[in-house]
Amino acid sequence: PLSVRQAEIDATAAAAATKSAALGKALAAAKAAAKASPKNVETWLQLAMSAAAAGETETEIEALIQAVKLTAGNSAVKSMLAEALSRAADGQITIPARTLIAEALASNPAEPRALYLAGLAAYQDENFAEAIGLWQRLQRLSTPDAPWMAMLERNIADASVAGGLPVPKPVPKPVPKPV
Repeated sequence: PLSVRQAEIDATAAAAATKSAALGKALAAAKAAAKASPKNVETWLQLAMSAAAAGETETEIEALIQAVKLTAGNSAVKSMLAEALSRAADGQITIPARTLIAEALASNPAEPRALYLAGLAAYQDENFAEAIGLWQRLQRLSTPDAPWMAMLERNIADASVAGGLPVPKPVPKPVPKPV
């Protein structure tokens, strides 16, 4: 019954309020830092991360646009902006995001976030073979303990099923060289 769980519900609500207050403070501090040091790319990246954590996508996107300008189009920052734009579009890889992804990969073909997003764009276009190829390339470039490896395996399996393609064998993990 609900009456028995009231303490648990109250504790959960208190924890959520504490987290929300902490995110708000972090976001306010990041905004102040960006305003105080508008030419410092790190402050804009911190603002973007704080805004993302607080669910303020518009602020995140604005901060990343500033970071792209300050870094003269750094591929990793462009990929972060493409991801934020896609998140704002409910996960759809939009035309502006696709442009950023293409630019990021043109300057750094091994940029992990851009490779992942390019695969997601191909998947959304129902080009499942291309999606699999991009994600396998990301697997080959990644360390075996990269946090996205399990997600890539699931995405590759899903794309294989969706496209009626055989599930590819897992990409061999690089063997560490003896020291």
